[in-house]
Amino acid sequence: MRKILNQIAICLYSLFIKVLPGINEQKADEKTIVVFFPQQLGDALLFSAVLQQLRAMYPEDRGYCICFIANSAVNEFLKVAVDIGRDISFIDFDKDKLFSDFTYYKKFYKQYLMMVHHIIVPNPSNSGLCIGIVCNSKYKTIAVNTYQRNILYRIMLRGLSENDIVAQNQLMVFELHKFLLNKLGNREYSSHIPIIKKLPQKVQGRYCVLHPGASLSYKVWPVERYLHIADYLTSALGYDVFLCGDTSDMKYGKYIEENAKIPYKIKNYTGKTNYEKWIGVIQGAQLVIGSDSASIHIAAASGIPSIVICGLYDKGLFFPYVVDEILLGTIKPKCLETNMDCCRCRTISYTGAGNKACYDKVKKADVAVCVAAISVNDVKKAIHSVLKLSEWSEEI
Repeated sequence: MRKILNQIAICLYSLFIKVLPGINEQKADEKTIVVFFPQQLGDALLFSAVLQQLRAMYPEDRGYCICFIANSAVNEFLKVAVDIGRDISFIDFDKDKLFSDFTYYKKFYKQYLMMVHHIIVPNPSNSGLCIGIVCNSKYKTIAVNTYQRNILYRIMLRGLSENDIVAQNQLMVFELHKFLLNKLGNREYSSHIPIIKKLPQKVQGRYCVLHPGASLSYKVWPVERYLHIADYLTSALGYDVFLCGDTSDMKYGKYIEENAKIPYKIKNYTGKTNYEKWIGVIQGAQLVIGSDSASIHIAAASGIPSIVICGLYDKGLFFPYVVDEILLGTIKPKCLETNMDCCRCRTISYTGAGNKACYDKVKKADVAVCVAAISVNDVKKAIHSVLKLSEWSEEI
């Protein structure tokens, strides 16, 4: 009940500010640019090339101030991984509290949304759309999902003018970012995979990395299949295998470590690395294999071959990569995905929409049908292709 009351108070406060903007007697600083980014680590890495472009477009020596608002993990990760520079203010926020704690929301609004000259929301999301609507900035550049059929989302879209909107229109995220920069006046930008810092390698040897987890349970390829791949890499191909992931992935790492055919060749780093060591481990690998996760994006930005086991819920949004150019030291991941009529379910409506069997699995925190459809043999074939080994066959 308390949470509901807080949410009602947040809505009423936002409406009051929008209807009576004159209650704020202070004027926005005309050179304050706010980038509101509620997404996760991998999304932030993909956006980092655009953030560097914004620095050039709105330089500090001309009086501009760019505030990048994201969760603390994203901000910490970007500082470690990317050469962003010191002229961007990284501001932490708590997404859960922002929309459930009125006191927190009011303070956040007054500090960051009331005095803004231009707000940029680069990726489509419900929270980003909400903030874009309520912000009192003079200029808005908001990425939205024009295919979303959710009634509430469609109603919220009416709170923006056409000049505010950067429509997704089935663009891959790199294309969307280019379109966003074009709208901001940068017509010369060529989309590309961002370049990540080369960090110290803490481990040596001939090894591959498996990242068996993901930010959402329905993205996670079954751990038993990752075990098969780990065994294949160690016993058939002679690699060591390093397992990466955060604390939520430790259960997968433990399962693979305890059931591997050659356990001494399995190095379980899930939940045990900081950002620097995680990136360093990936940058020393011969191959990275994982679900839709930041490890794949790190590998691509580091020039390390990778295989991503993709679902179709956001088909074409994050994978396969679509870029104008491939910079030296970067490489596209090899994308494994199936074809199903229910693709783009999350983009259009919700995960599992149009496929009851899949929806039932997602509700139970099980893997999505489109992810489960990718077989162990599919991944083995991809390994041979990416590493340029002899053609794979079931006899190998």
